[in-house]
Amino acid sequence: MVVHNPWQVECHQLCFKKNEGYNYLEQMNEAALLSPGEYTKSIAKKLNTEKLKRRIKRQSREFKKKRTDLKKKRNKKERRFNIHESVSYQSEIATIGLSDTEAVTIPSPLKLDGTESFTFFDLETTGLSRISDITQIAAVHDKKLYQSYVLPRCDISVEASKVTGITCCLAKNKMYVHGKEVDTKSQYEALLDFIEF
Repeated sequence: MVVHNPWQVECHQLCFKKNEGYNYLEQMNEAALLSPGEYTKSIAKKLNTEKLKRRIKRQSREFKKKRTDLKKKRNKKERRFNIHESVSYQSEIATIGLSDTEAVTIPSPLKLDGTESFTFFDLETTGLSRISDITQIAAVHDKKLYQSYVLPRCDISVEASKVTGITCCLAKNKMYVHGKEVDTKSQYEALLDFIEF
């Protein structure tokens, strides 16, 4: 008796299935002088007819046309994503398009002497997407406070409204915080005021 490596047996079975169809079990049983098995025959016949139908379908013009259309859609979607999103995960993505003279060296860490002052700020937005608009800018520097509500150019998502309590009526150019109307600025004005702060 010849002992085969299990991987070799599986490889031979796959080759038989590909070349001979699902009848290979029946043929192997007959070669080993075993009963071919009626159940094995019926299952093999059923699987062979399904395989034949799939092969005929794959060779049809409609199937090939549909496959190329799906490939075009997938490529179009990928191109559109790259236009909006641009490539962000790629080796050396930060240096693409820069010459050696434009490459920036990382400065050494700053040494703090304890006389620094910090400004803490918080932004509220219309949502979590990259194209969300700012709805509120708030900041603290020493004991000075800054707060400004910004009229967005797009609707505020329901989730963002639940978190911040900010709602907006773009038709009337009005903004409300927990139901009370607040004064708003344009994005440009709000950012200039924040820079001056």
